[in-house]
Order: sequence, then C-alpha cells, then structure tokens
Amino acid sequence: MAEKKVVKKKAAPAAKKPVAKKTAAKKPAASCKQVTFSLHAPHAKNVELVGDFNGWELGKAPMKKDASGNWKKAIKLKSGEHHYKFVVDGEWWLDPKGVAAPNPYGTENNVIVI
Repeated sequence: MAEKKVVKKKAAPAAKKPVAKKTAAKKPAASCKQVTFSLHAPHAKNVELVGDFNGWELGKAPMKKDASGNWKKAIKLKSGEHHYKFVVDGEWWLDPKGVAAPNPYGTENNVIVI
C-alpha cells in the first residue's frame, strides 16, 4: 500500500499591526528670548561669546565682525540669570556695557537677566 504524503500548507503571513509610537510627556516650553551681544573691538582678530549657556566652551559661539569693528552674536536664552564674558584673541574680557558681578574665581563675570 502506498503511503500518502501529507503536505502542510504554509500559513499566510499575519498582517502586521501598526506599531504605536511612544511619545514622551511634553514639558512646557521654557520661554526663550533672542539676545544680541556686541563688543566694539576693531583690532581684534577673533572674538567669542562664552557663558553658562554654552558651558563656557570656546568654539560654540564665535562672533562676527562688521565693517565698523563691532563684533556681534545673537543667541536664544531661557528665562533667568546668565553669566558671560567675551574671549578676545585669547584674553577674557568683560562687556564694558554690561553689568558685572563677582565670580568664585576672584574675578568678575557679566550678568544678564532674561
């Protein structure tokens, strides 16, 4: 007697269910304000803006010089108090038009409140 081969049919692929995207709970947006910092230093070759808003790191906020010798940089800052300085050709400068306050290193930083 010949054996009967049982052939199993492959099941049709299951329909893929849409994957729900996980969404993080949104925090209320902190209010930000565009602030333009400026410094008159016509003979400077390089000026950077450093402060608590960029980790006091060079290279994060280079400023651009206009034809009058004014260096400018516009950045968005969150509400609150921010400390900053300019680095002019490698030297740390206070903003002559800004408000200065002592820092923990025995010198001063400029302070801006948004």
